[in-house]
Amino acid sequence: MAWVDSLIERHLIPDVMMRAFMRHLNARTLQRQAKGSVEEQQQRFMAVITELLRSPVAITCSTDEQLYEWPASFFKIVLGAHLKYSCGHWDGGVSGLDHAEELMLRMTTERALIRDGQEILDLGCGWGSLAFYIAEKFPKCSITAVSDSHAQTTYITDEAKKRGMANITAMRTNAGDLQFDKKFDRIVSVEMFEHVRNYRKLFHKLSGMLKPEGKLFVHIFAHKQYAYTFEAHHDYDWVARHFFTGCVMPSDSLLLYFSDDFRILDQWRVCGTHYEKTCNAWLANLARRKKELIALFNDEFGEKQAQHLFTYWRMFFMASAELFGYRQGQEWGVSHYLFEKI
Repeated sequence: MAWVDSLIERHLIPDVMMRAFMRHLNARTLQRQAKGSVEEQQQRFMAVITELLRSPVAITCSTDEQLYEWPASFFKIVLGAHLKYSCGHWDGGVSGLDHAEELMLRMTTERALIRDGQEILDLGCGWGSLAFYIAEKFPKCSITAVSDSHAQTTYITDEAKKRGMANITAMRTNAGDLQFDKKFDRIVSVEMFEHVRNYRKLFHKLSGMLKPEGKLFVHIFAHKQYAYTFEAHHDYDWVARHFFTGCVMPSDSLLLYFSDDFRILDQWRVCGTHYEKTCNAWLANLARRKKELIALFNDEFGEKQAQHLFTYWRMFFMASAELFGYRQGQEWGVSHYLFEKI
């Protein structure tokens, strides 16, 4: 619906109305998922599992390249000091985005049972926030940071050299093509499993990469109950059309149906308000440095695209904030899992 996109890009729809409409779409999503009896809901859930089992390990969602192949200069403006492109932790006393990033990085290393001297695979490493944090706090660790983004792996390689961190190696590869000669003590994956389809195949592959008694820590965003694929049911489903088409929203229990090669040692749930606050912090940075970002977009993508792309990211962060903040963060949030190789 081109006229809707035009109104949004020209800021003719107030944010308060946009946010209210986003919450309305969240409510409609829950209504669709709750439709029918508990038996019918379970059948839909098992149908999602069947679809995933028939899929390759990973497929490229229509928005992946747009979201992850942007220059590091953009993310340095929008994200916090650690360049953590995922949920922060905003418990009482948090001073801002930088602090929230650090607290979630600390929580990740604690829950993953990271110890100095380990061989660690950072699977879906983003801009290297966890890899650099581990390298600083556990200098005897050897970290292999994996992403399928050229921009991200190039940035990590260059930054590791600048910081003199010879214990970080960045590698570009798809999750389905992972192959290593060495074994790891820990595999840590932060917000990468959302882009995976056949979890069973990936779990089997990862099990073969771990040493005996090795462990896998996974951080994903998920709904507390429902697993579903993103679909644009109407032209006004702007978020589904532009951001998540073909991608999967996991449920909190989804991974447990595929972990034949692992036993679950522990599982945690992080309230969605932590992600809501993270996304709103990104949104605030976007607004505060709009002129700088528009100039960056002009240089990178041309003047005609600059305003469109600024709005694109603005709506993405706003929609994500409303999703995770819905019903005080009690619907969508973040799930943590600690698995042990069998």
